[in-house]
Amino acid sequence: ERGFDNNSERASTVNQLLVEMDGFDDSTDIIVFAATNLVKILDSALTRSGRFDKKVYFDLPNKDERVEMYELYFENMILPSELSFEVLSDRTAGVSGADIANIANQSKINAIQNKNKNNHFTEKHILHMIKNIRENYPPSLWNTIYQLSKKGHLNEYLNGDGDAKKTQ
Repeated sequence: ERGFDNNSERASTVNQLLVEMDGFDDSTDIIVFAATNLVKILDSALTRSGRFDKKVYFDLPNKDERVEMYELYFENMILPSELSFEVLSDRTAGVSGADIANIANQSKINAIQNKNKNNHFTEKHILHMIKNIRENYPPSLWNTIYQLSKKGHLNEYLNGDGDAKKTQ
């Protein structure tokens, strides 16, 4: 939310977006779409009526979808022998597709920065990025997400159809 951090670039971007959106009228036939993984921290000025007031939710990827994402993002890369796409999928239950893309991209960057040749990176590069992603979530939330995902109840919980205490 505006005013709660010192990120002036983000605040400037939000303010400029609001100014531009206020300039639209009903006859302009302009539709603006936006996406975020962090709905709960959106500035309330963005989500009021007439702005980004419609929300469409997408389920987090399941195990098979995470495997497919890792296969896509690590295409043409040599995966360390101690890891498989299935193992990576298990270790990242409950993360979004954007988080998986970030894990893959940052793992590649870390490998390049460590002067690793032949499109090869280590388990350490990947696990470091998974750890970084986990740090974005409070430990209690991460544990709940992980446990619910392992039991197949995560999407029910996230959609408000389940109770974490019942499924743990």
